[in-house]
Amino acid sequence: TASYELNELVAEIGACFIASELGIPQSENFENHTAYLASWLTKLESNPNWIFKASSQASKVTDFILSFQSGKPVEKELEEISF
Repeated sequence: TASYELNELVAEIGACFIASELGIPQSENFENHTAYLASWLTKLESNPNWIFKASSQASKVTDFILSFQSGKPVEKELEEISF
């Protein structure tokens, strides 16, 4: 379904955000990521707003997860995330 696919895209973008923020080394082999993201190409072409919605939600999820580093979870922001 569309919501499941959107959630997958949010998770993939969020994983990239978190890895970047934490300085987790990335492999130079992006074959799996490329194939995974290619599955959304049709959806993104038919609805360009999808990428903005997914990126926005991934950013909120990333902020929430990273808030645990400071010991102060951002519960209010998590409530604003709609999947």
